[in-house]
Amino acid sequence: MPAPQDPLATLRRDHGNPDAWDPRTRGGAPHKPLVLLAVCDLAEEGKLDSPLIPFDGPVADQLADLFQVYFRALYLDRRGELLLPLWHLKSDRGSIWTLRVREGASPLESRPRSLASLVEHYRGADLSEELHARLMDKDRRDGAREVLLGTYFDPASHDALLQRSRWNVQSESYRNILVDEARSGAVRKRAGIVSASLAMPEPARSQGFRFAVLDAYGRECAACGFRVNTPLGRTIVQGAHIKPWSESKDDRISNGFCLCPTCHSCFDEGLWSVKDLAIRLSPVLELTENAPTYLAALKGRPLRQPTHSCFHPDPSNFEWHETYMFRSGPI
Repeated sequence: MPAPQDPLATLRRDHGNPDAWDPRTRGGAPHKPLVLLAVCDLAEEGKLDSPLIPFDGPVADQLADLFQVYFRALYLDRRGELLLPLWHLKSDRGSIWTLRVREGASPLESRPRSLASLVEHYRGADLSEELHARLMDKDRRDGAREVLLGTYFDPASHDALLQRSRWNVQSESYRNILVDEARSGAVRKRAGIVSASLAMPEPARSQGFRFAVLDAYGRECAACGFRVNTPLGRTIVQGAHIKPWSESKDDRISNGFCLCPTCHSCFDEGLWSVKDLAIRLSPVLELTENAPTYLAALKGRPLRQPTHSCFHPDPSNFEWHETYMFRSGPI
């Protein structure tokens, strides 16, 4: 008898849109294989103690982030819709995963219209026992990656995504370094942190810092409280350095905070700063041609801080920002 086909090599994909899918993805939609590559990374990082892939919570947030990282490695000008693979992977002969209905909810008969609706009805997806066991073994997990990359992507995209996978794992290692350093409460030699950061490829270093800060702040803007996840499952807020990386080479969580894009840009331009943990606005915002809208209401507001004090920002970094970046008067 012929050997059974590898279920990872027989995923059902959309091939009906030649304007969307090109030779990079062998003419088919890349969503399912990219989600499964992200699941491989979760396993590599020790996040899959059980077969359940949750659809909400920190692991789900990380899955969404990793999926978008992979998608943008192929399409810089587009965003991948995470709902599609989370829902449609259930149709691959039951050999990939099975949706787990939430207690008190009912299964949906057709595809939900949004990721929020999917989360409302389903706790997550259970990997098949065989696939979960496969991903728990490093050699078999590496083999699963190769099946996904070799089956659904051309050679150039295969290499780019494999490099992205390495960076994803390295970024998680770096995030753990930053979190452990903050939680230890120990005064470490700054040179050791700098050495760890400089040893990282830039994409992995930047991503590791961003994820560490987003998690510390619960993905909420420390200035205005903005907290939004897109329908594609991606957070809008960003991980920002207080003292810029180019100046400090300091990725410690105490040199970072979570900001929405507007607050981030204005902070980097010195249009607001923090003194005694209260927001201070630059007089530049009061120029007649400016319309600072909600930023004007932030004056004097206390800065939002992480629940855990070990992640609180270092006041000396805000002092540096006020001295060297803050625009204390119109130019």
